[in-house]
Amino acid sequence: MKIPVLSSVFVLAALAAMPALAQTTAPSAAGHAASQAASPDLAASIASDPFVKLDKNHDGVVTKDEADARLRKAWSKYDANHDGKVDSAEYAAGAN
Repeated sequence: MKIPVLSSVFVLAALAAMPALAQTTAPSAAGHAASQAASPDLAASIASDPFVKLDKNHDGVVTKDEADARLRKAWSKYDANHDGKVDSAEYAAGAN
């Protein structure tokens, strides 16, 4: 009787842990809010970052819909891998 109970507990524990293992590391609005609460200096640097300002939905990439006129005009320079999105690395490389 103890083996089925222990195995059931193990299976339930494994199932409960699965959502935590499936999480991604993509930036989120909640992550930005937590960072801002943690450090006023960090919050100021995030708020002044042009890429963060362009990324309206805080998904870590800027689409043409989010881009300002200057970025849309030079889109091919910034979208290096031509996936229709500009990530922060592409933005930094294109700005130089």
